[in-house]
Amino acid sequence: MAVISPACRAQLVAAQNQLAAGGFLQTDNVLLPGNRKLGFLYQVDVGVEREIARGMAVTVDYVGSRGHDQTGRLDINEPRLLANGQIGRPGPAVFDPDGTRIPASARGANFQRVLEYTTSDVFNSDYNALEVSLDRRLANRWSGRLSYTLSRSRDVAATSAGGFGTVNKRVNDDLNPRLDYGLTTFDNRHSFTAGGNWNPWRDLGIGSTFRYYSGNPVNETVGVDRNRDRDGANFDRPVKGLDDATLPIVSPLDANGRAIRNGIKGKDKMLLDLRLQYVYRVQGERTMGFFWEIYNATNRVNFDNQIGTRTSTDFLKSIVADEARSMQLGFRFTF
Repeated sequence: MAVISPACRAQLVAAQNQLAAGGFLQTDNVLLPGNRKLGFLYQVDVGVEREIARGMAVTVDYVGSRGHDQTGRLDINEPRLLANGQIGRPGPAVFDPDGTRIPASARGANFQRVLEYTTSDVFNSDYNALEVSLDRRLANRWSGRLSYTLSRSRDVAATSAGGFGTVNKRVNDDLNPRLDYGLTTFDNRHSFTAGGNWNPWRDLGIGSTFRYYSGNPVNETVGVDRNRDRDGANFDRPVKGLDDATLPIVSPLDANGRAIRNGIKGKDKMLLDLRLQYVYRVQGERTMGFFWEIYNATNRVNFDNQIGTRTSTDFLKSIVADEARSMQLGFRFTF
């Protein structure tokens, strides 16, 4: 059993008393509510469908969306060039000149990161997609569908806390969040799918689905907290003339010579799934079904995205792959 020393106990009691008296002051990772508002997402879907042959039709759709007044967390005390010519955090006198954020009793503290929820048009996002499909309705024992989507999705979400909280997203440069405007982490430029079903005899069915995705982009980062804003080592992107002395920058550069966000093309994926089934009608509504399904039938190695951290020994390498070919047998009795 661990025993707390008298000196440690005295320190804990002093901290407890300070907290109870309201004397405790957090100066790092301060989180302010800010001006959070409900954002807007406008979406439009326009399409036409035309029958080109008996039982066969072509569909062309445009799908677009615009996200306005989205919310993110900004460090309003981000390091910058100060009046004395040095780089540092300006403090409450600059980020809270009217005293509405920091109380008078704490304005002399040496604040570090001060994160504030901010609803602003700098977080606006957009999505555009053109979808073309060819459908063949069931006739002569078979049906099928071909579909192709050309799309682009862009936002200012550098990353999200826990991977899910979109309002907790952080950016590379809190003084100019719009510099992070670029492809989303889930952008997939080309997508093609094909599927078909055939009933060669009675209730025997054969089906297949083919899918191809061009892949999601990869964000290139320097792997260290280059601007020393305490946002961690996976935020800052390389800058030409600063981070490319021994290793060239792979991503395209913006007007400031910084690698654009999500500027590396990710790995594509291709899958072929097969299905064989037979349904035997026992009596009335009762049936017995037997199923054999094969996933990734070609056993193609679909690699995960390559590592985008420049300090990693696995930079630009894929070290994870999706599941190999697998299959399953199934039985279902319906009554």
